[in-house]
Amino acid sequence: MQAEIKENTRRLGDTRRNKEAALVQVALLQKQIRNREELISTLQQEIEQTESSIGRTNEVVLALSEDIERLKGEYADLVRAAYRARLQHSWLTFILSSKSFNEAFRRWQYLRQYQRFRSRQAKLIVATQAALASKLSQLERDREDKAILLVTEQNQQTSLGREKNAQDQLLNRLKKNEATILAEIKEQEVAKEELNQAIEKSIAAEMARIRREERASRSSGSTPSRTNTTSNASGGTFAQLKGRLPWPIDGEITKRFGRQPHPTVKGVEISNNGIDISVSGRSDVAVVADGTVVSTHFVPGYRNMVLVRHGDFYTVYSYLETVSVGSGSELSAGQSIGRISKQAGELHFEVWRQKERLNPEQWIQ
Repeated sequence: MQAEIKENTRRLGDTRRNKEAALVQVALLQKQIRNREELISTLQQEIEQTESSIGRTNEVVLALSEDIERLKGEYADLVRAAYRARLQHSWLTFILSSKSFNEAFRRWQYLRQYQRFRSRQAKLIVATQAALASKLSQLERDREDKAILLVTEQNQQTSLGREKNAQDQLLNRLKKNEATILAEIKEQEVAKEELNQAIEKSIAAEMARIRREERASRSSGSTPSRTNTTSNASGGTFAQLKGRLPWPIDGEITKRFGRQPHPTVKGVEISNNGIDISVSGRSDVAVVADGTVVSTHFVPGYRNMVLVRHGDFYTVYSYLETVSVGSGSELSAGQSIGRISKQAGELHFEVWRQKERLNPEQWIQ
């Protein structure tokens, strides 16, 4: 969690320098606040567990201390009794007063067991004292850990307060420009519709082309073309990769799939046919599976778009600054298809099965 919060803090710094990325900054702040609250909750659980551990260790320390006192008392009684017996030579009298050799032998064995028991008692006292010292050291470590956790929690609470203030200020600033934002939403809806039409037309054209090739191959009795066969095979593989596809670019999801409330304008919902991933680190966009480029388009509002076919499935990559592939290009999983600029701030990624939109979050790792 701390590593993710650190990375999100770096991304927030990047978005603050880019005035056009205000909505991305809001989404990142909301995610950062959720992560921070989860971390604080985890820290509180760790503190409770540490307190419980301290309580249990205290109980063990008390029990060990009582054991040591009892063992020392018992050992002192043994030593005193043995000393008196030695002074009066009663142990010798005890053996010599036996009625038979067997009885004398049994008495001698008894005395040996008695000596061994006394030796074990001495060793047990030493071992118990060592255990007590170890538990006392553990108790001190637990108390130090608790102090560190408390300081960490206080720091996280302070950071959470700053981030909530930053979010409130940003939301207030954006609310003042609500009319502008609503206009931008309309523009985005228009751009999204253009993107949908471009995708649907390309998929329809590709499906029609495949049907023509299949009819032609059936009528001539020849085998389907290599491109069609490869695409069908990769489609089967693509379906098996659900939940295990690599990410097309390193980053965080800032806009999720489906309808959702607008992050700043109350009462307004926005829809998303895919997911938006903030740019982090590398700017190369990689295809998520083997496939064939169906088409490339420039869509106002979404910059360059690449549509890749994987059998019955299609993946869409938008907001590309440059494109390094063309229609008909055969691609391998992980191959670069273009680059995305830091100014764009994010990659728009979609998954389709023929003309059905799918939730990309269910497909990527």
